[in-house]
Amino acid sequence: GQIAAKYCDTVILADEDPRGEDSVELLEMIASGCKDENGNFLKREERLYIIPDRKKAIRKAFSLCQKDDIVLLVGKAHENSIIYKDYVMPYDEISEAEKIKTANNGDKTMKEAPSVSPKSSECVAKKCCGNAAANN
Repeated sequence: GQIAAKYCDTVILADEDPRGEDSVELLEMIASGCKDENGNFLKREERLYIIPDRKKAIRKAFSLCQKDDIVLLVGKAHENSIIYKDYVMPYDEISEAEKIKTANNGDKTMKEAPSVSPKSSECVAKKCCGNAAANN
C-alpha cells in the first residue's frame, strides 16, 4: 500500500488470490500502508477504495479517471483465475478491461475509450476519460 500511495493519485484495492483468508481483512492490511506524504492515511472513498470484486474495481477506476489519466491494473493480467478458499473463479483481467472499454465507447462523458494493452504482469488502460463538455 505504501508504494501505491506514494506514486498514485487514487488507490483501489481488490482481490488477487485470497485463498482461505478473509479478503477484506487482507485488503485492509494493505490499506494500512496507504499514507500520503505527510504520513496521513489516504481518505476513504476519495483517494482510497477497497473493492474486493475486481470487475467492480475496474469499473470504479475507469469511472474516476480524467483526461490523460492512466489506470494501472496490477497482479492478474498474466493469470486466468482468482483463487478463493472453496473455489477457483475463472478470470481474465484483459478481457474484463476490454469489456468495460467497449461498454464505455457509448458513454458521452468519455472523450476517448480506454486502450488496453498487456505489459508483462500488468494491464494498462490509458487516456480513459475526457471532459463531458468537450463531447457536446
